[in-house]
Amino acid sequence: MLEKGKYSRLGVYILHISLLMIMFGGVMGALYGFEGGVNIEEGPRVSWIQHNRGSRAGMPLLRENGVPVKGYLSLPFEVECQRFSLKTYDGTRPKDFRSWLHFYENDVKVASTEISVNQPFTYKGITFYQASYSELGVGAADIRVFRSKTENEVVEYVKPGDFYRIDGDAGFRITNIEPNMMNLGPAVKVDYFAKKGLKKPESFWIFQSLPGFDFAHRKDAKIHFVLDALKPKYATGLSVAKDPGVWIVWIGAGILIAALFLALYTHHGRYWVTYTKKTGFTVVGWSNKLFLYEPRFQKFFDAFRKEFKI
Repeated sequence: MLEKGKYSRLGVYILHISLLMIMFGGVMGALYGFEGGVNIEEGPRVSWIQHNRGSRAGMPLLRENGVPVKGYLSLPFEVECQRFSLKTYDGTRPKDFRSWLHFYENDVKVASTEISVNQPFTYKGITFYQASYSELGVGAADIRVFRSKTENEVVEYVKPGDFYRIDGDAGFRITNIEPNMMNLGPAVKVDYFAKKGLKKPESFWIFQSLPGFDFAHRKDAKIHFVLDALKPKYATGLSVAKDPGVWIVWIGAGILIAALFLALYTHHGRYWVTYTKKTGFTVVGWSNKLFLYEPRFQKFFDAFRKEFKI
């Protein structure tokens, strides 16, 4: 007797084990995971989330003045939205939006990432998903820096108070942003440091609608500035979740696929060969899946006849 594919019988048992694993992972996530959310403005850090449902997953409640705040959990780290980017189809409908996040522990940056709608990030078992956004007003500006009338570059997303070095020695920062300065449109106030070490900068305004304004008022300057555009300030809306059973579910799903293949596309087959002087050779076969077994039995039978010339 020849036997092949005896392990295919295990497929149905492995399939049931995988289903139990998926169910167990789901129960683990329901009992020990949570879902929440947080809105983070560009710049400030947060160390809490709003608790929407599920367990607390061992995380303490947020406290204000020593009093626990119901519905909010305290994170074991801080999260900062360094920048938020929005792209639209026609100026109104969102096409793509994403956040650049920094993670801090004990005031030390420990991780940085970029997340979008289909690109989450997991840190210390807590996953952050890009979910929404809100506009909070003007938050930054794109400044075009001219070294001559033809040589220029754009410094993008200049935030008030941040210092930007140009040409090694020179540098600048913006100190004020006005959406409509004296009915002349968007304008920003620039503090310009011509050399390193200068304590008192040269301060002046530049206007988006008057690109030649700085050239006309600072004729002898080596570097001139033009306001390209004002950038809105956003708050990014993040969905936050912890699911300790997710890997059990994924492993169970992988085993389920393998078990389905084993159960549906493999078979257990047996071959019997007997010989008597009266009847000669007799070849018999059996399988639990005849539609798979019949072609293989025919192939075996043809090879047997060829080998023994019968």
